[in-house]
Amino acid sequence: MMLEEVKELYSSYTDKVMQLKLNKKLTDGIFGMGTRISDDPCHEDFAKALEDLLKRFEESSPDSDEVRELLEYIYLYPYGHKDIVSVYWMTTAVHSLTLDIIKLLDAKSASELRKQYITLCPKLKQLPVQKKICRALAEISK
Repeated sequence: MMLEEVKELYSSYTDKVMQLKLNKKLTDGIFGMGTRISDDPCHEDFAKALEDLLKRFEESSPDSDEVRELLEYIYLYPYGHKDIVSVYWMTTAVHSLTLDIIKLLDAKSASELRKQYITLCPKLKQLPVQKKICRALAEISK
């Protein structure tokens, strides 16, 4: 149930960014004129909505399989949207919001998820938030 809400949130956010791209004028952002896609409040709205959903999810006492399924979706999403720069970076940045629910994984799920994560994003290419995720998953995997 919560996974469906998260999928809907990601889908509507991506659609919003795509609409912004379609409506963008060639001169937007040049010399400080017009608006940039990155300035739109939809990015902050997305992060806040995801944070709220994840809090509700954590409070629902999900089992490890439910947590893993949700985290897989969140962690894999950016890699299917590299062509939409704003979506890629924002959906990567919000990985930090998952640090509390990572703790709900069992060791086996954490280990498998960590392997997937490192395959998608090798250690040498990881941003600080991705390093935190890998460390948290490794800690649980022990």
